[in-house]
Amino acid sequence: MIFDDIEINAVYKPIRTLRLKVKPDGSVSMSIPFGISHDKVIQFLEKNRDWLHQTTASKRRQYAELQKRQAHAFEEGEAFCLFGTHYTLQFTASAGSRPIGVYTEADRLCLAGGANLLPPQRRKLVEQWMLRRFSEEAERLLALWQQRMDEAHAPVSWMPFNVKTRWGTCKPAERFIRLNVRLAYYPQECLEYVVVHELCHLKEPSHNARFHALMNHYLPDYKQRRQLLRTVL
Repeated sequence: MIFDDIEINAVYKPIRTLRLKVKPDGSVSMSIPFGISHDKVIQFLEKNRDWLHQTTASKRRQYAELQKRQAHAFEEGEAFCLFGTHYTLQFTASAGSRPIGVYTEADRLCLAGGANLLPPQRRKLVEQWMLRRFSEEAERLLALWQQRMDEAHAPVSWMPFNVKTRWGTCKPAERFIRLNVRLAYYPQECLEYVVVHELCHLKEPSHNARFHALMNHYLPDYKQRRQLLRTVL
């Protein structure tokens, strides 16, 4: 449906109250109880008109800025971010003990031999480096929290994935977790939040009261971390 030129993905569900949600990319969804009249839906939207316009505009602006920041041409001087640390891409010479590859020096992301490479080659090297760093940090946090949560008694396998809709998934029966590599663009606290979230699903598969109690027990500031993941650029 369309309300004030805003497209809303409206779905009827067996719930008691209307629910309106603005997603991180600025898209809007609404859950509508069965049997509610169209007039009441419009009244609800009119009551929340200011919030809806302000929130969608803010989310869309943040999302556009994030997309811009994550879209790279892999040219010298570009800014890159890894776990909240900002780097500037710089091409350096490759010789002797420094072969073609990526390394960091202070706030510089150095690409040895970068000046002699084509952009697709630079992209491959930088993305491989970022994936390695992401995997190292993910494995460190998974091992740390498995110990803290008494889940080290059986193996937990994981793999990275890259989608726009989910930060992580867990298959409790298989003890298998997937973590979104896009978390590398956010502060480390966000990755840790998702790791703990998915490990909690080993103890409680659903998002019920017990699940949130577990999250609060292991990560008391999890709501703040979740909000950081939703708002940080």
